[in-house]
Amino acid sequence: MIFTALAISKILAFSQPQKIDVFYTQPRVTVENLRKLPGDGAGEAFLGFLPGMIPMPIAALGFINSIQSGTITIAAAATTGTYTLPTAVDWVSASNGRASLHFQGFRATPAVNTDARYHVCGIEITAANTVTATRNGTVETVTVAFTVIDWDSSFMKVVQFGQAQITTTATTGNAPALTAVVTANSAVQWNGITSTILGSQGSALTALTLTSTTNVQSSRHTGTSATITTYFCVMEFQASVLNSSTIESSPSWASSTTGADSSPFAAVTLAQCWTVYGGSRAAATGWNAQTTPYVFLKDTTHTRLVTRAAVSAAKATVTIVEFKATELAAAQRGQADELIDAVNAYDDISITAIPSTSKALVNLMSFSGTQTTGSGNDANLNQLTLILQSTTAIRMQRTSISNTIGITPSWEVLPFLF
Repeated sequence: MIFTALAISKILAFSQPQKIDVFYTQPRVTVENLRKLPGDGAGEAFLGFLPGMIPMPIAALGFINSIQSGTITIAAAATTGTYTLPTAVDWVSASNGRASLHFQGFRATPAVNTDARYHVCGIEITAANTVTATRNGTVETVTVAFTVIDWDSSFMKVVQFGQAQITTTATTGNAPALTAVVTANSAVQWNGITSTILGSQGSALTALTLTSTTNVQSSRHTGTSATITTYFCVMEFQASVLNSSTIESSPSWASSTTGADSSPFAAVTLAQCWTVYGGSRAAATGWNAQTTPYVFLKDTTHTRLVTRAAVSAAKATVTIVEFKATELAAAQRGQADELIDAVNAYDDISITAIPSTSKALVNLMSFSGTQTTGSGNDANLNQLTLILQSTTAIRMQRTSISNTIGITPSWEVLPFLF
């Protein structure tokens, strides 16, 4: 690499090793090229040596442009709601952009009608500054939580949005074809559902799988008279930013039990992993939140799927994305039982302090609860949103109803280094 006289003079001007944010040469050193330079063993890249030069580490490479979180309200008489992002993101079309969207649950106001079509909703980015939530019915107000991450091109190759529909009586459905991705660098994010089902939301649970370079498939356990549409985005990372190939893991069972581990996979470093949620499903869950499955990264070689009460069959899909130590601070995760009382309708879960809420993602991977029925207003007890409340707490919240329930959410907090 050839440095200009100006660049060399700036380097030699430092009397002690210092970190610099941007380094220009002719030709210009890009963020991607800096990642390929030899390092000091701690993730700091060096520009090399000239006679009399002091090694100069390059730090704080900006691989994320912004992280923005919010909630969307769908009014009682509406089927859609929108949120305007304060900062526009890299989104040109559903198949052309680098902004990803992450579903963090929904909750509805109490209503007598318990059909899932009025509650469940899917979300997608529909413009560079707009996130839209959609449902099929119009009875009550629904609130859905989300986070948008706008990635730099050096880190994210492309993000594609889509919908996979399962038609009546079928158990699987494919989305329209993607622009081909490299599956070893990709992950699919479950972003909610819409349904025509005249019954419980538990019967509308789905899981997504990236079955090929161009296909996302949605599945449920049993065909019904309802159509279910699952919303998603597929993220294809730049290969150079991953510590290992992405791992799609699907823990499941086919006989009555309350938990099962996945098949083992190549060992990963837990603190550097993001468990991207691809959805979960179970047989005959009905309104019984005790049989709703949640999933988590159990150890370095397994994921685990769990329900509170035995269910005859269940499955989940997650994709493990292992970042380099310079890109993600220690990930936190948990599945502890929590109580949501009738007064506050929320519960704050303590986390180890993170540097900033604007540089972190809270990841919800479903939940189970103590509620076993869905009669009338009780249906809304099986719903929650999970948000990053502060640098030391995440908050799970439901609609205020006059009884206390126990909920076990599966969550991760991912503090990115950018």
